[in-house]
Amino acid sequence: MAVAVAAMAGAILAGQGPLAIAALALTGGVLTAIVIARLGAAQGGAHAEKIDDERTPAPRFRELSSSTTDLERALDRELAVAPASEVSVLSIAIDGLGDIERDLGSHVVQAVSTEVVARLRTLIRADDPLFVGDGAITFVMRNRPSHADDVAVARRLITAFTALVPIAAEHVKVSLSIGIADHRSGSGDAGTLLRRAEIARYEAQRLGGECHVTYSEQLDDRLGIRARLAIELGGAIAQGNQLSLVYQPIFGSNGTEIIGAEALLRWNHPVHGRLDTRLLIEVAEAEDLMQTLGQWILDVVITRLSQSSIGWLSVNISRHQLHAAGFVDDLRARLERAGISPHRLQFEISRQAVEDPEIAATLSALRALGIELTFDADFETPEQLLDYDWTALAQSPLDCIKLPALAMGSGEDLTTQARLWGAASQVRTMGLVLAAKNVETPFQHDVFTKFGTARFQGHYYAPPMTALSIDTLLPPSQIAI
Repeated sequence: MAVAVAAMAGAILAGQGPLAIAALALTGGVLTAIVIARLGAAQGGAHAEKIDDERTPAPRFRELSSSTTDLERALDRELAVAPASEVSVLSIAIDGLGDIERDLGSHVVQAVSTEVVARLRTLIRADDPLFVGDGAITFVMRNRPSHADDVAVARRLITAFTALVPIAAEHVKVSLSIGIADHRSGSGDAGTLLRRAEIARYEAQRLGGECHVTYSEQLDDRLGIRARLAIELGGAIAQGNQLSLVYQPIFGSNGTEIIGAEALLRWNHPVHGRLDTRLLIEVAEAEDLMQTLGQWILDVVITRLSQSSIGWLSVNISRHQLHAAGFVDDLRARLERAGISPHRLQFEISRQAVEDPEIAATLSALRALGIELTFDADFETPEQLLDYDWTALAQSPLDCIKLPALAMGSGEDLTTQARLWGAASQVRTMGLVLAAKNVETPFQHDVFTKFGTARFQGHYYAPPMTALSIDTLLPPSQIAI
């Protein structure tokens, strides 16, 4: 996505055409730019008429850091010189970029993004400053006397993308979701105005896309916590101060020696406190933020490895990252810059990723690089263990399979034990390392010990903890690097 952002910024910074975008970024499928359109009274508010290039003032450029706060400050400065009664914000998302990337590849996403910006430049009049920053696409329009003008512009933008867009050898369906919020009622500072436009845009996406929604207090009240988190997550990743990693130790076959740890994500929300990680991942996937979030996690883990003597750290890697072009080469370069051996980094792979034929080559390349791959068998019931086709994993480039310690009571549940034993036997037959997770009782430990388990993880041994706490448990003589 960074390439797409650079291409879009470069096209606009060329200074041609009638669009002035005050902030531009592509984050999680939401193209974000603050656009200031200043129209004189003599122009009668006909925003969509193309301005002759010879009469369009050359835009002034200022660069912002990739910070939502900086973006809001820039907008506040623009609002300070605009008539508050005639300012509106349009928050625009390109629908379905995640599907396009999955089906056609990231290069098509880049081309689509560039094409969308090029078309928008022909539709919006603008002569105000251009700020390049991070965030979501937000057109801020001035000297617009009524809400009907907002709606007319939104409809025109949506209509411009009703036909298939020719991209390279493909014809891609591109549509926009637009949220509208106006400043006519004195809605407060830039942050409030941006948030309201994003709420309306999120509702447009929820309705299926290719439509516009105007913000209202009733809409705000109707949005649940998940919708609000979806709006806030992009900023949380960009700023980084709400997200953190904790590390759960992984013990060797004797259950007492720490050989590594799994990095686990936490979102410490300023209002809701620590949020459930599953909810965080669901929101990230829904907002096409998994690749951005995954890169943030890798950055933190690689930095941590450079500061710690722990043998290795394990990271849950998403299909979105594995589908990204150049992922292996980028990872190799990052490890080399940090001076980290690939053998100190392990990836945990979901069932969906292991079964995805399009990323088989990526998995093989990671293993050739020296990254150990673990199949995280995240089953919740004994029936799932029984029904799974374990033989399908024989051709996958895996090193380890991690089985969950399902509830076994105090020993009476022989059926669960039998199914775990069957799964463990197949793991050993394939010559893979057997690991156990979610071990919480001495009985579960004993059962998995009998299975020949090589790695143990769970609250029975140690809970997730901070990096500093786990380092205190790592005497150099106990670390297997």
